[in-house]
Amino acid sequence: MVVRTEKIFGGKIVQYAAQAARGAHRGKYVCHPQGSNMSKIPFLTLDDVADFLRTNPGSGVRMNPGRRKSLIIFISTATLDDPPTELMVPDMSPRPPLPKKLAARIRGAQAKVIDARGWIEATEFNAVQDEARWTEFARNPEAFARKYYAGHAVDSYPVQTNTSRIREKLAKLPARRDRNRRELEEAEVLLARVEVEVMEEVRRMRPTSGRVDWPAPLEPYDQFFKRALAQAYEERNTSDARREAYLAEVQKEYDEEIAALDIQRQAELDELSEDMKSWTPAERAKFREVMGAIAEGLRTRTLSPSEIRNFTNGKVKR
Repeated sequence: MVVRTEKIFGGKIVQYAAQAARGAHRGKYVCHPQGSNMSKIPFLTLDDVADFLRTNPGSGVRMNPGRRKSLIIFISTATLDDPPTELMVPDMSPRPPLPKKLAARIRGAQAKVIDARGWIEATEFNAVQDEARWTEFARNPEAFARKYYAGHAVDSYPVQTNTSRIREKLAKLPARRDRNRRELEEAEVLLARVEVEVMEEVRRMRPTSGRVDWPAPLEPYDQFFKRALAQAYEERNTSDARREAYLAEVQKEYDEEIAALDIQRQAELDELSEDMKSWTPAERAKFREVMGAIAEGLRTRTLSPSEIRNFTNGKVKR
């Protein structure tokens, strides 16, 4: 006997199959065939719902809260206190090698799941920072202003702008979390559907060469979330050190480049000094004249560094 039909997300029950409260199917559970939210198939019991879901992969059942159709369903057939025991996803083992084109379809669907997971991780990470910052402001606005905006009062523009943005973000947080959850659900359903379709296509195909391994499954959501959140905190905590290391590397490269230019310039001066030993008095006077004109042009800004070569050539020719 089926006692409950639930959707579990992130280890928590987020939706459950419930009887319609109004309309033509009041008091019944409403199922939908694959690819349709409009076609309604009513059932009186959860046993009938479970039979329908098992025999119709990709179908779904309306759930509360939200009254949305869910495709990934857990069904418990024991007692109300037992954990869910059955996942309504078709058996996908063993996963055979497949053509590269079909493997790319699966990896594309996996990428959508990873992207949706990333939005959840980023939202939760930022929410922690925003909540902590708002709590700090609410506890002592004057101390908050002194700490983050020295020289500005609580009612100053920068303080009010920052706190208003935080308050606005926190107000929108429930809706953003709900959107993220829906997008992850949709991505997971898409991935499950793509894998089923690819498996069916591979089973119908004749053996061919050039096949690749079935893409590795994604890591469990809880494992991903813990790893991604830990990585985000690590990057935040080490950002100052990494920035200092980067600036030190830039300074080192700059110093090395300047040192190399100094060596090259000194070599050119040594070469010029050696060459000047054979100059006539007239050539020496001409050199002093040109150098003086360059210095005066740079001082009065009538000559730019990029024009020195052409200026020098013109003077020498005359």
